[in-house]
Amino acid sequence: MAKNNNSKINLEIINNLEKRSIFLDTAFIATVYNEQNTVSLLLKSLIEQEVLPSQIIIVDGGSFDRTIQRILDFFEQAGVEKDMKSENAELKYIISKFFKIKITNIKIILSGILYEKIKVLVVKVNGASISKGRNIAIKLSSCKDICVSDGGCILDKSWLKNLKDLLKDKNLVIGGYSAGLADTFLKLCLAVCVIPLKNEIKYNKFMPSSRNILFKKEAWENAGMYPEYMDYGEDMKFNFNLIKNGYKIIYNPDAVVYWNLRNSVYLIFKQFFRYAKGDAIGKMYFYRHLIRIFSFGILGLLIFLTTFYNVYFFILILFLFTFYCIKPYLRIRHYLNDRILCPYIYKKDDSINNIFINNDFISKKNSYNFIKNAIKNGYIIKKIFTTLKLAFAIPFMLVLIDTAKLFGYIYGLIKLLIKYNS
Repeated sequence: MAKNNNSKINLEIINNLEKRSIFLDTAFIATVYNEQNTVSLLLKSLIEQEVLPSQIIIVDGGSFDRTIQRILDFFEQAGVEKDMKSENAELKYIISKFFKIKITNIKIILSGILYEKIKVLVVKVNGASISKGRNIAIKLSSCKDICVSDGGCILDKSWLKNLKDLLKDKNLVIGGYSAGLADTFLKLCLAVCVIPLKNEIKYNKFMPSSRNILFKKEAWENAGMYPEYMDYGEDMKFNFNLIKNGYKIIYNPDAVVYWNLRNSVYLIFKQFFRYAKGDAIGKMYFYRHLIRIFSFGILGLLIFLTTFYNVYFFILILFLFTFYCIKPYLRIRHYLNDRILCPYIYKKDDSINNIFINNDFISKKNSYNFIKNAIKNGYIIKKIFTTLKLAFAIPFMLVLIDTAKLFGYIYGLIKLLIKYNS
């Protein structure tokens, strides 16, 4: 993902900030932890929204890199008028008392106003989990409507507007589409494996990630807040609690958040291990994980039969693996043709990107020049080789992810049993 050079604030955007509309009684909250390379991009995309929130609250869970400094530098450049004295002691007291956190672990990093309209609050709470960080931010908010995202994300410029447009009733929760940014081959492989396309998502079964959600503060309270006993998968548990308390989740595919995917095999395994552990601890998706365990058993049996009985069982394994990989294979073309989602292909030259936007080809009159440019810059050749590499890499990525989920879920069940027996 692009770093500091692309995270500088557009001065024209800043100069026009005071002229733009603001959603009253609407807070944007986010948690960050060691996001020095991405936090400025999140904040930049936030203040470039078509319609702005009236309050911004960032909770840092105890970063030891330059995350805090990047946040301070950003808001200083944006023109936030600091007010470090008023209400700070009261805010620390609220956090300490309500969340039972030592006052020494709480630090008000920034309290101020942006263009006399938008309240800005940045708090550092050492050791705060994602759940606790979100709960702290929402508790400190004075707004009725809460929109949530995370460090490592970039908001589409119409994101908040598209979420708010559907919040017509206090019993509604609005979630948007989370798209992965693939600026390396590994991220691209991960994206096609785990992120469904917009047209794949079923509206009646949609469960939003809390990197892209809007709800009433009252709904958060009635759902029991974000579950702080869960380190991961807390947003899905929060969704289930919302539904249990009578709230309806609405999907808006036009409210898009782009998020930075893991870029190492170890981090990918760790991420999905933790997700599955959270599913077990939160008592979610039991049948889904049961099917996974059963599938691994069937695969083991087929490998045994192929090795010791009949090599023709290998044909059945190939057939099942093809079925297993079919959805990721069908997503390849979409990603390779999207210059926003796949900077791995379109890193430098912007002129060629127009060929593939939304899979629509340019007019015949100019197509020759564009195709000539594509060949000259190697994009077509790179697409072909990337497709071939993905064809081989996808099965391994899927097995890695499902293995992580298998062990993570079993580990979570063991932890749950130990908790019940202690």
